[in-house]
Amino acid sequence: MVLCLAALGCTAVQLLAPKGSVGRVFRLVVHTFFLLCMLMPLTRIDSLGSLSVEALPESVVADVLEDTVTKQLEAQVHEAVEELAVQVLAVRGVSAKKIKVATDISADGGIYIQHVTLTVDKQSVPQAKLAGEVLSAQLEVPVEVITT
Repeated sequence: MVLCLAALGCTAVQLLAPKGSVGRVFRLVVHTFFLLCMLMPLTRIDSLGSLSVEALPESVVADVLEDTVTKQLEAQVHEAVEELAVQVLAVRGVSAKKIKVATDISADGGIYIQHVTLTVDKQSVPQAKLAGEVLSAQLEVPVEVITT
C-alpha cells in the first residue's frame, strides 16, 4: 500500500515539475526516490528469519535427507564405474574421451546401472570393444562403444 501511495505521489509531483533542464533534474530525483521506495522492503528481508533444516517438519526433513543420500550414492556409483572403465581401457592402451553411466533408482530405493557408453577415437575402436566386453562382463550391464 505504501508503494502505491509513493507511486501516486511521485506521479503528481512529476506533473508539477517545470519543463527544461531543471525539470529533468527534478524528475531524476523523483525517479530515484521511487526506486528507493521500491527497494526498501528488500532491506527488511533478513527479518524473515533463516530457514534451517531443524525448522522443517520431520517428514520433510526425512525426504530431504533421503534425496541427498540417494544423490550421493548415485554419484559414488558413477564415479566407481568410471574408474573401473578407465582401468579396463588402460590395460588395453585406450583412453576414453567420455564415459557415460546411465543409472536408475528402483521402487525400493536401490540404484542400478542401466548401461555404460564409452566414447573413444576411431583408431582405438577394436581395443575399446574388447575392453567394453570385459567391462560388460564385470558389471553385468550392456556397454556401448561409440566413436567421435
